[in-house]
Amino acid sequence: MGLPIPASRSIFCLRQEAKFIFRLYNMPGKKAKNSGGWRRAFFSLLGNARSRKFFTFLLRKNHKAPAFHFPIDITSVKNILLILPEDRLLVLHQLKNVISLMTLYKHAAVTLLCERSAAAYIKMVPGLNLIEYDAQYYYSAGFSRLAQQFRGSIDICFLLDTEPGLPVLYMAGSTAAPVRIGYGDAGEFPFLNLHIRPSPKRVYLTDWYCSMAEIFGSRPGEIRWRVAQKTVEEVDHLIRELKINPDVPLIGFDALHFLHAFGIAWTERFMHRVNDLHLGTIYFHVEDTRSEEELVWLCKQNLPSFADLSASRLAALVSKSRFIVSGNTPMYALAGLLHRPAFGFFREDAISRFCPQNLLLKGIVYSDRPDDEAIERMIDLIGKPAKRPQEK
Repeated sequence: MGLPIPASRSIFCLRQEAKFIFRLYNMPGKKAKNSGGWRRAFFSLLGNARSRKFFTFLLRKNHKAPAFHFPIDITSVKNILLILPEDRLLVLHQLKNVISLMTLYKHAAVTLLCERSAAAYIKMVPGLNLIEYDAQYYYSAGFSRLAQQFRGSIDICFLLDTEPGLPVLYMAGSTAAPVRIGYGDAGEFPFLNLHIRPSPKRVYLTDWYCSMAEIFGSRPGEIRWRVAQKTVEEVDHLIRELKINPDVPLIGFDALHFLHAFGIAWTERFMHRVNDLHLGTIYFHVEDTRSEEELVWLCKQNLPSFADLSASRLAALVSKSRFIVSGNTPMYALAGLLHRPAFGFFREDAISRFCPQNLLLKGIVYSDRPDDEAIERMIDLIGKPAKRPQEK
């Protein structure tokens, strides 16, 4: 909860406090890694609502932008900034919208700003101009300088995060771009001055996001991913190290997700049913935090495990797999982008929002825990090669 501002406070007092916070936000720290810690603590103490009031005051005073008319003259646009979400799942679902916008503005210089942990997925799309930042340094002087470097040079700023934090909102406002676009209630003026409100009938998140490009007359573009040959060779080396027969198809099994969601007994039963199909060599993709009990279980299975892979290596591994079995929505989305079949159990709200159903991707809805009947339905889906696209 933010600290209240008494009604009797004068404009002069508010201006002085705003100047103090502006200096606080921009003062260099002694060490880059620590320069944002005390600022973060200060703004946390101040509260989100009051911090927003101060930044609003600063942007209104220093970053005034001229009025614009919609529809926008696309041919007059020279420089565009796209600020991507921080969450990697949301980045994966934004890719089609990003490609559509870039196709529409192919005559302009387009820069993408992406949080470092999700940037590897963006790098797999060729031809993108990408700038990375680290979210843990949101309140550092370095992030403030990054925000200022775009000031006055951007014609349109697209904020592609539906719930952006205050530093990212400040970033969008600091560009002083004549057009600063975001979704719904992502941020009011002076942070953003144009809002896109997709139809509630657009349930699938990728389609919902693409409303941004479509309002400017663009159709969803095709995503062309490219895993670097060096990364593919690195994964091939890992496969040889694990003594996996390269002539037998690979099957990715997201064991840790199932262990967390449904327990050891359920995971063993389901894994054995998948293995009984004899469609390839099962491997484990291990990413989340592992407990001692889970580590013991994983070792006892005597199956190859790929742990803590980078985004690019994980993409290379998925691209080499016959299919993926996972209820983890990012893994499911990744398989779809790489045109590999994926199967999973999902809650109803997740499957409609994140997990489209088509020839490649098949999901089964559950409410509490998938029972034996649901498992057999899944095995039936996996075991029907005639319904899977032609395998590479």
